Amino acid sequence: MNKSGFLRGFFVSIRLAVSRFFWSVLTIFSSAVGVTLFAQGGATPVPRTDANSQIAHQQLLEKARRGGIDVYFEGDSITRRWGTSDAQYSGFLENWRRNFSGWNAADFGWGADTVQNILWRVSSGELDGVHPKVIVLLAGTNNVGNAPRSGVDTAVVDEVADGIRALVSVMRAKGPEATIVLTGVTPRLTRLIGLARLDDVLLTTAVSDLDARPDQSRRLSLVRPARRPA
Repeated sequence: MNKSGFLRGFFVSIRLAVSRFFWSVLTIFSSAVGVTLFAQGGATPVPRTDANSQIAHQQLLEKARRGGIDVYFEGDSITRRWGTSDAQYSGFLENWRRNFSGWNAADFGWGADTVQNILWRVSSGELDGVHPKVIVLLAGTNNVGNAPRSGVDTAVVDEVADGIRALVSVMRAKGPEATIVLTGVTPRLTRLIGLARLDDVLLTTAVSDLDARPDQSRRLSLVRPARRPA
């Protein structure tokens, strides 16, 4: 299959998967995930120093070295639980298998990562030599956190937008032939935790800068999770 045909088929699969998957996973995680704030700003790579994260990084480096990856998923716990074999998330794994079996897809998500943490991982070997056809990025919800807000938090918007811009820049450098799919920042459920939905603002801020470059924007696509009323 040529790349054009590959991409058309993949976009059908990911739109179906996003619409079926994200609302089930958000119901579980939106009220449970905390916030990690960094003074360095969104474009500064920040490593996770806990033992589990360091072990996971080594495992993901090995996965990258094994290769054979056409579709590279990157993100936080929402992405990770999509492809995990943990028994309590068997429904998520079934969604992954149903929608992405046969696409040579690999899951590089890690729980509780902020945009800065993901930036550190992709800058530290996890995308080296992979050469995927598609990179799917879901990032930012852990920067938003679960603190109630009455409106848009400009500092958080800037932090996430800067981090997404930096991530896309690194991904383009390490996977120059890949089409990058940005998945809209998943909204916190306002009826549960009272947090304003910032995803549209966050992604609009990031994409407006990227789409200003016509030579690159054709390889950038945006998929937004379906909305439910609060």
